[in-house]
Amino acid sequence: MAKSERSQTMRLKPSKDCFSFLMSRSLLILFITNCKGALVQAAMYPAVFTFGDSLVDNGNNNYLASLARANFPPNGCDYGSGIATGRFCNGFTLSDYIGLFMGIDPPPAYFDHLTFNLDIKKGVNFASGAGGILDESGYNYLERIPMSQQIEYFALVKETLTQEIGNVTVDSLFMNSLCIIVLGSNDYINNYMLQGSVARSMFTPDEYADLLISTYSQHILKLYNIGARKVLITSAGPLGCLPYEMWQMGIKNGECSDEVNKWVQIYNEKLLLFIQDMPQQIPDLYLLYGNAFDKVYAYIQTPHEYGFQYANVSCCGGGMYGAEAPCMPTTSYCNNRSEYVFWDRFHPSDRCNLLISSYFVSGAAPDILPMNLLELAIK
Repeated sequence: MAKSERSQTMRLKPSKDCFSFLMSRSLLILFITNCKGALVQAAMYPAVFTFGDSLVDNGNNNYLASLARANFPPNGCDYGSGIATGRFCNGFTLSDYIGLFMGIDPPPAYFDHLTFNLDIKKGVNFASGAGGILDESGYNYLERIPMSQQIEYFALVKETLTQEIGNVTVDSLFMNSLCIIVLGSNDYINNYMLQGSVARSMFTPDEYADLLISTYSQHILKLYNIGARKVLITSAGPLGCLPYEMWQMGIKNGECSDEVNKWVQIYNEKLLLFIQDMPQQIPDLYLLYGNAFDKVYAYIQTPHEYGFQYANVSCCGGGMYGAEAPCMPTTSYCNNRSEYVFWDRFHPSDRCNLLISSYFVSGAAPDILPMNLLELAIK
């Protein structure tokens, strides 16, 4: 994608699923309308830095020899003018929407920044499809950027910005910026749940969750030492409800796999305890728990209550649950995309991302703990 084309997409606002959102806190009034674009009075954070996997990758895997790529249609059909930027979605990702709610356009992918010399003072996206908490997760998709490498890129970004705007300004920027981390799915789907998984032969579900949390704590400490202070960490979603997993397991009645979801819930429970405990040990560190599991599970179990019509089948795909065929240029896809929880066999739709992000921005327990993103912004 040419520089001018990529830069243009970074300025675009959501155009689908008319949505109004009115919030006030003290003298702040934040009003976002998703019908004609997002209008925000002022940015709540100086920058947004995103880490994670394909749920929030906005183009980094375009540059990798990876099987996990989405820089082709119909991906992105609802993103601005319909450009496939590398997002594994028909439109905006979870981190895109959080940034827009906070008054910040989607920051560039790290490799886009290196290629086109884009401005990164409002943040950078380091996420990579198939990336995981563990370095080995996602190996079946070949090249990807695990969290450990994303953190190294974060440190390099700080060095670059220090040269541009100075130490004092950069330190303040990083301390007040929002870091979004969306990880865990590949550590199960593309590691523990794989046929013949070495990890599953070595660890019980409880032991494996402990390994993930132990590794996660090291990642957070490194981010803290680089300068991050305000961090949103999302739970893993109900992986047993993914169209792909239901197809793989041969589930005939459209119900989720309870076994897989129990594995994920073991991890999520330990993740929440870690998020509650670590800030007690480290000064000025704020960790938020975004309860993605419960929100997505609710959409799947009672879709009509949230305006969805299709909960266990992907919009883009083919075969059983729309999961036997991946989302490709030759694959059929639905016209009524806002009625689907899932865009493809692994990833939520634009509208699903919009709804979840709104809970994280202004919601309350148990959707977001111990505070929401608006409350965190003024800390």
